[in-house]
Amino acid sequence: MKSKRVADAHAVLGVAPGASPSDVKRAYRRRARLLHPDIAGPQTTSRMAELNLARDALMATFPPSPVDVIEPKVEAAPPPGPPAKPPDHEAAWEDYWSTWTKSQAPEDDPASGRGGSRRD
Repeated sequence: MKSKRVADAHAVLGVAPGASPSDVKRAYRRRARLLHPDIAGPQTTSRMAELNLARDALMATFPPSPVDVIEPKVEAAPPPGPPAKPPDHEAAWEDYWSTWTKSQAPEDDPASGRGGSRRD
């Protein structure tokens, strides 16, 4: 029964039984341009579905090409290391505070007239 479907698929696509995958793709594209419902109208929907089934049946008989087969890269998990130490929040706060206060302090530059003390 399967050989009859494949024979019908050859007839639907208009290719010879010994056609290569590129011949099948080329014939499918050529006919799809004519039968696509967006181009030829909704009355060709069933014929386009038949064309899709014929293409799928014929392409299933060919081995997949290396381009079609995508193998996911599997990376090895990193080896477990020592447990991480919790962050030292006090040290981080002191570092932040000292950096912030240094950036906010006025510069002691006598040439600019800006000193460290403020007078109102």
